[in-house]
Order: sequence, then structure tokens, then C-alpha cells
Amino acid sequence: MSRILEFKDSNVEIITLDELRESVKISDEKDRHTRIHPVDHDVVFDTITNILNNNNKKYNMSDIHVMKGSVIKRIRESFNDQPVIESHWFKKITGTIYLNDYANKELNSMIKIEYTDTGINLAFGMNVLVCMNGMMAFRGDTLSTSGRNGMIWENAVNIIKAWISEHEKKVMQYQDLVNKMIATSVPRNALVELIGKLEMKAVNQAYIDTSVAAPLNIGQVSTFTRNLMSKLNKEEKLDTLWDVYNVATDLQKPGKMDIGRIIQDNLALTEFMIDEYNVEMSDID
Repeated sequence: MSRILEFKDSNVEIITLDELRESVKISDEKDRHTRIHPVDHDVVFDTITNILNNNNKKYNMSDIHVMKGSVIKRIRESFNDQPVIESHWFKKITGTIYLNDYANKELNSMIKIEYTDTGINLAFGMNVLVCMNGMMAFRGDTLSTSGRNGMIWENAVNIIKAWISEHEKKVMQYQDLVNKMIATSVPRNALVELIGKLEMKAVNQAYIDTSVAAPLNIGQVSTFTRNLMSKLNKEEKLDTLWDVYNVATDLQKPGKMDIGRIIQDNLALTEFMIDEYNVEMSDID
């Protein structure tokens, strides 16, 4: 009998790729693919891993997270109306493929995947190994099938192939950005101003323009502030832009936020931080 998702201790549950394949597909749910869902969720993962295999890349897969409230009973009989995997359609999932080539002790690269009821979102970025925090910094390293600029799947596949063909260059570019953030000092008295600006952006998103991606939402700004204060009270290292940035990105993980917004909010956070401290992203040839 298929496993039941219980969501006992978290608003997310972990499934495997094989279990994802057992679940109801978007093509089952709507009897066809759509512009924003041109392929099924498992096909997204398989397409990316096939590209990696064809390029002899070393990689490993993270857990796939399913968000509570997005598990919808569909076309097959379920067991006592419980969320049995093969009886349900997952409206919102996320997973990460970690790339091991060009990794070091601190960072490796990754491709982040979000498959939601509004479309498919993908991003190339970096992963901080000590805390598994993600970092997406460049708009050219994100794509989506939804929205006004949503792209067709064939174009998305071509972009993924380009990410892999430029893999080494991209890692060097991100490492250069990280080094600059490490070299950028953030005085303690500057943290109050930084928190204030994040709060203003969060309020704008919540009450004025909901279409805008805020670096952190209102609740996250409060948690971010509390975590900063805790680190300061414990006299933990918190004197560079990289230190402060990682306190914020620790909130952008499955179980801590809407898993369909991790990519766009992480990109907004990275852009905000580097713009605030005039850290320029290098174009490495």
C-alpha cells in the first residue's frame, strides 16, 4: 500500500522521486498539459538529470518537499480518505539537484526546482554546505513558465543546457560575489537601518503591491531581527555582509516559508543585499 503523508511535525512532507512518479500527474488532473505546466513534475527532474548525465556531471538529489494544503485528492480511490501518494496530485513541490563539480569545502552549485499550481520555476545558484542555504543572484539564472514572460518548455530546456555548458564560469562568478560579500563589513549600527528597509519592503508587498517580491515577508523580518539579536548576544561572528546574508537565507527553506516562493524571494534578497552595499557582480570571461 502506498505511503500516507501525515504532516505531523511540519507544513511539509518529504517524498522521493519514485514516489513523485507514483502520484497523480498534471496531465491526469487536467487531461492535458498547459502552457504553464508543459510537462509533468517528474519529467522536470528527469530532463535536468538527463542533461547532467549527457555532460558527465556529478550530482546528487535532495529530498523533494510537498507543502501541506497542496495535496489534492484526485482520480483514484484513496485509503480512508487519507493523503495516499498515488491517489493525490501535489500542487506545490520543490527539490534541488546539487552539482558536485567545481565544489569546495564551503560551496557547491545547484539547480533549484519549484513545481507549483501556477507554473514551473527553475534557478541555477549556489548552496552553502555548512547550513544548506541557497543563493540565487542573477536574473539570467532563473526561469519560469508562468507570468507575462513565461517561456515555453523547449526554451527552458535550452537555458538549462546553457547553465551546464557554462557551469565552471558560473561557479567562478558566484565565488567572486561571495568573496566580495565576505570582504564587505557591516557595522552593528547599520543593522537597524537594514532591518528598517527590509520591513518597509515587506509592508509594501503585504499591503500595497502583492505582485512585488520582497526579500523577506513581515514575519520573516521579525524572525531575522530576533536571530540577529541572538547572535549578537552570544557574540557570534556577524560583521560581514556574508554573515548577515546567511542569517536571512536560513529563513528561505522548505518548512519555513511557502516553497513556491523560495526562488523569487531569494533572488530579491540577494539583489537587495548586494545593491545596498554596492557589491558588483563580475562578468568573468
